[in-house]
Amino acid sequence: MSSIDRKAHALRREKTMTIPRYLMFVDTETWAIKDNDGNIQQKFRLGWVCYYSRAHGRNKENQEWFYFDTINSFWEFVFDRCEPKQRLWIIARNMVFDFTVLRGYENLRREGYKLRFFHNNGVSVIVNVRKGKHSIVFLDSMNWFPEALYKTGERIGIHKMKIDFETCTTQELKDYCRNDVLIEYENFRKFIRFLEGNNISRLCYTRASTAMAAYLLRHYHTTIYIHNNAEAIKLERDSYKGGRVECFYIGSPGYESYYALDVNSLYPYVMQNNLYPVKYIHIEKEITVKVLRSYIKQYAVVARVRIKTNEPVYAVKKERTIFPIGEFETTLSTPEIKYALEHDHIKQVYNCVKYEQANIFSSYVKTFYGLRRDFASAGVAVYEQLCKYLLNSLYG
Repeated sequence: MSSIDRKAHALRREKTMTIPRYLMFVDTETWAIKDNDGNIQQKFRLGWVCYYSRAHGRNKENQEWFYFDTINSFWEFVFDRCEPKQRLWIIARNMVFDFTVLRGYENLRREGYKLRFFHNNGVSVIVNVRKGKHSIVFLDSMNWFPEALYKTGERIGIHKMKIDFETCTTQELKDYCRNDVLIEYENFRKFIRFLEGNNISRLCYTRASTAMAAYLLRHYHTTIYIHNNAEAIKLERDSYKGGRVECFYIGSPGYESYYALDVNSLYPYVMQNNLYPVKYIHIEKEITVKVLRSYIKQYAVVARVRIKTNEPVYAVKKERTIFPIGEFETTLSTPEIKYALEHDHIKQVYNCVKYEQANIFSSYVKTFYGLRRDFASAGVAVYEQLCKYLLNSLYG
């Protein structure tokens, strides 16, 4: 049996609700300068930072606002507030932009900080640096809140200001920039209060990892085992093809009425009402369709099969995902296999992986859906939205 470079293990339960003690929220404004080729370059103009020290021991909660009109003064402010053995979180909306404008790597290297971890997939940004006992992590607020800042402001009751960047005065731009930082600061204060006040979880670097921490803290009731069988992992990944967006009709059908349909809490509903793999059993090759039919009654299954169908319901992913008809090979997961067996579409089974299965998400979904309804009834829109975010972030 071939294996990947990972030890087989069981997921560990979360034991703490650690929240970072020191956070900074920063925003910058720039001059837009056109070069000789007509390209627009962004040059630093001014910025605001809010340093937030959470209450701990005998120390009271504190916030410190700092306006800076030079890049050096920002970094002096940051380095002066780095505590040994306490990671400083620096958060910005569109961190890549602000980090670049503030010449992040240049100033961190000059101060002796070394890069420990970097992640930027276009959706979330994490930059972790260390110097001896001092550690800083730079995070994009859209790691948790993938929305326009004005929507964040509306959600928490602080409206984003309007401004004409071409004609505004420096004072108007200062006020505008500070207000943006205020929105981020108050949003995270409410987020942290939500996590602590409802015993949700520790604050992690992304919304999905925070949701996972919440699951492992209070809703992890069936042990989940992570295997390292390379062949099984390839089949698992081949079976994962993403969502489907399809135009089933192109043109104007001439109907009098059209309806836009939505499903309330679609992912949470599917999570709560289905069984999911929790432990790898083994992989088999060249089994019969009859054997596969017997397995699917008791186990979760992923299988590489030959399909013959006149329905475009089975995905094949190469350069892009398509849903062909006819006879072809594809890799299916449990619900697809059940459908294919019910309609006699599977003609041959090449490889098959079996798993023990269990309902592992019902506690999590019931808890957060209940909280969401309670907050909606109480008119606490901020917390209602946070519940929705966490409900829709665990599945990935």
